[in-house]
Amino acid sequence: MRAWHKTLLALLGVGLVLVWAGAVRPAQAQAGPTLESLEIEVWPEFDRPSALVLIHGVLPATASLPFQVSVRLPKTGQLNATAYEDATGALLASQSTVTAEGDWQRVTFPVQSLSFRIEYYDADLVIQGQARSLAFQWPADYAAKTVNVRIQEPLDTQGWQVEPAFILLGARDFGLNYYGRDYGAVPVGAPIAFTLQYTKTSTTLSQSAVAQPTTAVSIDTSTPIAGSSDLTPWLIGLGVVGGLAVLGGAGWFVWSRWPERKPAPRPRPRSHRTAPASPPAGGPPAPATNRFCTQCGQPIRAGDQFCRNCGGSVRD
Repeated sequence: MRAWHKTLLALLGVGLVLVWAGAVRPAQAQAGPTLESLEIEVWPEFDRPSALVLIHGVLPATASLPFQVSVRLPKTGQLNATAYEDATGALLASQSTVTAEGDWQRVTFPVQSLSFRIEYYDADLVIQGQARSLAFQWPADYAAKTVNVRIQEPLDTQGWQVEPAFILLGARDFGLNYYGRDYGAVPVGAPIAFTLQYTKTSTTLSQSAVAQPTTAVSIDTSTPIAGSSDLTPWLIGLGVVGGLAVLGGAGWFVWSRWPERKPAPRPRPRSHRTAPASPPAGGPPAPATNRFCTQCGQPIRAGDQFCRNCGGSVRD
């Protein structure tokens, strides 16, 4: 095999690998692992006139750490915190990146343990006088073996209605009532949704009335880990480079196989030889001579000034 054939095959091989890395790998990455468990808590009007949403997920033991958590939140949602649990159970903040994705916003952040947390405020809580309503939806970007949802009942509420039905769990954190529902195993892409309606006779937020006002979740933000950049643009770039390499290699192959046009051979110049002069036909014969060279004795022709044999000067 010629050397340029080997180079071409190597170039095409590298290009195909880059195309695979840029196209196939992102599709595989989006599938994600199946969570061991997922807990969702919704606290309407806890510390803001909106709904605070707390997400607690547990990755499978087979997940490779650090792991890039990537989930969608409502476009109108306001991200509050992203974190993971350390060995002692304390929450450590993790820097996240947020990108728009249609009617959603995708939040991506790295975690150093299997347990991760997300906090955001859902601005879809509608307040009209004393009437309140919320249409909640979690898009389930990861499948989960078990999913549990709890809703915290705000202060001074009446006419509490949840669809589908939730079970009253009684007084829990902060002495407030909670309602819960077990969704069981949830496949990826199967949204978790419910609608909530109630009336509230005051504008008092729940946090201001609890015995010890506190934030929803205590997260250590003193040493947040840096967020790893999203690999998708790099993989797409690799795919583009790979595609260009394949096209370039194919073009080079076609060009190298194209028959080369050779220039037409130039005619060789003809040599112009001067034929020796011959006496004209029928002309008078050369006159005879009776002269001889004084040096060598050879005959001298008429008109010669030098001897044709020795070169001596001819004397008259």
